[in-house]
Amino acid sequence: MIAYADQADDIESGRQAMHKILSEKVPFSGLLTYNDWVAIGAMQTLQSATLETPRDVAVIGFDDRLQARVQDPPSRPFAIQRLTWATSRSWH
Repeated sequence: MIAYADQADDIESGRQAMHKILSEKVPFSGLLTYNDWVAIGAMQTLQSATLETPRDVAVIGFDDRLQARVQDPPSRPFAIQRLTWATSRSWH
């Protein structure tokens, strides 16, 4: 399932998208977000819905921000060196 929010890059967007996902009432156990801000917002909404991370839903952010690592519990960030990633791909 994919959910979009208005801005898709901040905490409020994560909250909005997670509300949409939860309203569908489709079971899920993991979440991969566009960035850590969205992950933080999603985690806040999950907590409001009495779902625990990572026990009920594993959450992964995508840019390794300090703010995500100091959440309780922390999201699992995925850091990528953009220049390294871009130059390691063949663009043929």
